[in-house]
Formats: sequence, C-alpha cells, structure tokens
Amino acid sequence: MQRWLERVARLVGQDVGLDLSRCRTSTLADVLTALAKALGLAGPDQVLDAAQGPHRRWIVERLISALLVHETFFYRYRAQLEELSDRVFPAILAARPSVFRIWSAGCATGPEPYSLAMIAVDVVQRLGVPTVVQVLGTDLAAEAIDVAKKAIYPGSATMDMPVAWREQFFEKEEAGWFRVKDSVRRLVRFDVHNLAHRPPTGPFHVITCRNVLMYLQQDAQHKAVGALASVLAKDGVLAVGHGESLRGFENLLVPDRGSAVNLYRLAKGIAMASEAMASEAMASEAMASEATPSELMSLGEKPLAPPLSAPVSRAKPPKNTHTIVLKGVYDEQANPQGVASLKAALADAVAGGLSVIIEADGALSLDGATARLILRAMRTCPMPMVVHATRDSVKQWARRYGVPLG
Repeated sequence: MQRWLERVARLVGQDVGLDLSRCRTSTLADVLTALAKALGLAGPDQVLDAAQGPHRRWIVERLISALLVHETFFYRYRAQLEELSDRVFPAILAARPSVFRIWSAGCATGPEPYSLAMIAVDVVQRLGVPTVVQVLGTDLAAEAIDVAKKAIYPGSATMDMPVAWREQFFEKEEAGWFRVKDSVRRLVRFDVHNLAHRPPTGPFHVITCRNVLMYLQQDAQHKAVGALASVLAKDGVLAVGHGESLRGFENLLVPDRGSAVNLYRLAKGIAMASEAMASEAMASEAMASEATPSELMSLGEKPLAPPLSAPVSRAKPPKNTHTIVLKGVYDEQANPQGVASLKAALADAVAGGLSVIIEADGALSLDGATARLILRAMRTCPMPMVVHATRDSVKQWARRYGVPLG
C-alpha cells in the first residue's frame, strides 16, 4: 500500500499539483483494483505502470475523482453568498455591464455555480439591470462535471437554500430528487479544467475557488492564484473557502475591505493591468464575434467566402495529411450546419489516421462550440493536428478558448 501511495503521490503531483497528504487515501487500493479491472490489467502496480503511457490522462482523472471529495450542496458557506448577494453583486451591476461573468473554479458536481447563477438572477431582477448572466463551472474531475451537467440532485442538497428559491429554481423529480430549472441551467456552462493550466478567457467579475487551493502543493498554489488573478476584472472579487487564506499573495490580491468572509480584490497595480487587458480583449472579441463581412472589409480583411459555406478540403493535400479549410460562419446557434460539417470532416480525418491541418483564416465567425469540437478532435487524433491562423480576430478566438495554433 505504501509503495502505491508514493507512486500515486508522484503522479498526481506532477500532473495537477495535488498534495496527497491532504486527500482521502483510505480507498486507494480499492480504486486501483477497480481501474485494473476496467483496463484488463493484473492489479494496481500494472495500473500505475500504464499511467506512464497513453492511458495516463484517463487514469489520473479517475484517481482525482477518488481522492477528492466532490459532494457538496446548494448555498454552501451561506454568510459568504449573502455578502455576494447583498453587497458585491449589486455594486458590480451598478456599472451596468452588458455581460455579468462568474467563474466557479473547482465546482465539483455543480451546486456552487448553480447557486451563483440563482443569486445573480435574483439580484438582476431586484435591481432591474439589463445584463446577460454567464456562469462558468470548472473542475478537474470529468465525472463530477458530467453530474453537474445533468443538474439533478437529492433534496438534502437543497436544504440550506431559501425556501422560496427551491420553488422558484427547481422542479421536483421522483423519489425526493430535484432538477435545476432550464431558466438557470442555460446560464451555466461546465468544462473540465486544471487550475495549473491556462485559465479560461477573462475578465470575470466574480471568481469562486473554494476549498480547492488547500489540496494543492505550494508551487501549484502559486500557479493557481496567479491564474485566477490574471482573469479577475479590475473591480472583481475572488472568493475562497472558509478555512483558506491568501496570505503571502498580497502582491496579487488583498482582502476586501469590510469583509469577514474571505473575499479578495486585485492589488492596485494588478488591477490597472487587468483594466488594460480587459479593454484589449473586448475590442478583439468584438472584431471576432460581431463584425459583419462588410465591417471586416473596412478593417482591411477581405471576406474569403460566403458567410454560411461549409469546410472544404484542399484539392491536393500533402501525402498522409488532410487539410481542412474553414470558410464562413461556425456558430452552433447561427449556423449549426457549418459546425456539423466540420465535425464530420474531423471525424473522417481522425478515423483515417491522418495528420490534420486546419486553415482557419477563412472563418468569418467562430464560437466556443467549434473550439471545443476541435480540441476534442486534437485529443483523440492519433496523428498531429494543427490549426493555422494569421488574422487577429481568429487568433483572438483561439486564445479565448485555448485552441493551440501551429
């Protein structure tokens, strides 16, 4: 058992910066045995050997699911959420942002981001502010994210919520279970994300990272806090867990004045940099997502194809390489056919075991669904897959959604 602990500690430490001494390890032997059975291996040692090969990511994700406590409930840390509802959200919304963005980092099975969305809806309705609420929930564990997307919870998970909210935001299911209403679900998006990696594109007005940093090694903590600060809006707030502190990170974040519930704001110099970055991001995003073909021409970028054309392959692709040329609009809402056509082209290339080059400059519009489609294909493609782009608007889209460019 001890040798397994040591090997697992190295594995999760290297990949996600997890401090195994802070995790539950009592069931580790059972978890490794179950993984061995799933992989058709002899036992735990063989599982850990396999983690040095192509199964590494799959194994690490399942170890994380077993080592961390993913069970949570709605309206957890009530005092902090009430502070957000009564003071923080109204102050931010007083500036009437067109989009009110929230990131719940380490969201487990989803009650936290849904709670934040409910609070945002309540405050927006109370103040009558015309804004769009967007909540992002991320977690290391893919299995936890799958549960979050289903949005079905036992009644016990809702007991700490205001009674009126249970009626307003939930639908009753069978056997005492509750489902989050679509009016809230459509405000929340979920992704698997490692805090040690590049953060989602900001800025976010509110970020919650509660009971997450405590599980990380010191180096991983520094990376995570730096990442969180880098995408926090200049007037934004970072909320950490009840037993956590950001002491030692005063160069980045300082305690929110008058708050006793672990809220932090950007240090002065960092806030100024955040404001400049936010302005640049909004300007680039406007070019990428809102410009019409005629507006692109006025900026000196000639549209390369009609706006709703499908991806096509080059006439003579290099040997063993499949080139996909994006042309037109790739937006799940505005042009689902274009996204479906790209999905089919990627599936054919992956199935054929070919290297893939995606020429993206011809795309007039690209959305998050297209980015996720390409990223999934990159993970499953047995051969190299590269996206090429030279236009600023396309490069901004790639940066926003973490699509690597070659």
